[in-house]
Amino acid sequence: MKSLTSTMTVRLACVPEQVNIPVSMVKALHLDDKYNVDLQVLSVPEGTGKMLTMLETGEADIAMTVSDAFIVANAKGRPVELVGTWVSSPLIWAVAASPALPASVTTVASLYAHRQRVTGEASPKLRVGISRPGSGSQTMASYMAMTRGLLGVELDFVVAHDFVGLKKGIADDLFDVFLWETFTTKPDFDANVLRKIDDVCTPWPAFSLVMSSASASSPFLRSAVERGLFPALAEAATLFVADANVAASQIVREFGHKEADARLWLSSVEYTAQTVNAGEAAVAMDEDKACSPCDSDDEGLLVASGRHFRLATIDTAVYAESVRILQTVGLVAPTYALDSLWPSSLPTLPLAGDAPATSFAAPRVFA
Repeated sequence: MKSLTSTMTVRLACVPEQVNIPVSMVKALHLDDKYNVDLQVLSVPEGTGKMLTMLETGEADIAMTVSDAFIVANAKGRPVELVGTWVSSPLIWAVAASPALPASVTTVASLYAHRQRVTGEASPKLRVGISRPGSGSQTMASYMAMTRGLLGVELDFVVAHDFVGLKKGIADDLFDVFLWETFTTKPDFDANVLRKIDDVCTPWPAFSLVMSSASASSPFLRSAVERGLFPALAEAATLFVADANVAASQIVREFGHKEADARLWLSSVEYTAQTVNAGEAAVAMDEDKACSPCDSDDEGLLVASGRHFRLATIDTAVYAESVRILQTVGLVAPTYALDSLWPSSLPTLPLAGDAPATSFAAPRVFA
């Protein structure tokens, strides 16, 4: 039988943003070697829509996607499944428009009123730039419309491929607005390349770990992900946030942000990384033995080598509330079955019969 100590390649797709600095740290610190997995990082600036396609076509084994776009894709029958949560804190999306708009345009509602005046129509379409169909920039635009008084307004989605294309689309008047992560867009707001007219905060975890149904059903790939990649990511994330001075300097150096902005972002992000003692790690591995494709003799090797990091178990109550909200705004069908989100063999926290609505702490807004 194949040993857990043999190395297996895992191709991880993610956006090249500060939230995924721990991914690059896995390679830089050779944590993938430590946990017997060969991590290949696939940088995908186009975002979640592109990554979901890569999972379906077999170009990637696992992806770090925005949670809402993944849930909507799964609800539409796409063969992608939840295997973990990467960032449990909310994602804050900035609503970006042209700086050439009248000074009176400071909200989504005033932007639409401006559109009405320009077109001379009572109910014009709102032109919205997105990276690609099925992306977070599309699902969050729909959520924005529902929560910002534009219920019933038709959204005309224009594909711009990536953040650079979205900025160009605003400059060329190809669309009226687009949504992107607020920290990433802040330098362009500061430089008056874009105008920020709102922030839209997700009521769900920012980033989820997703695999295709085919990959999730592969016992050896699942083992490499859960026993190799996940602890490597957890250790890297723990190291990343341990020293705010070092982390802020790295964000400034690699992404060109102001130090104050970097520190503010660091104070709000919450990775699901957990540190456990050797005894807890051994118990967790023992409980997982039944579904493991590996020899039982290998179990002790991981504990002995100091493997004390893991990602938190999926909280089904959080995702249940996320689905409910997406159903409320019309992005997920009322008949959707929650357990379609994850593989049947995946460990999850139990869902109570009447789970209370999950509440997130109010995020800090980037002015």
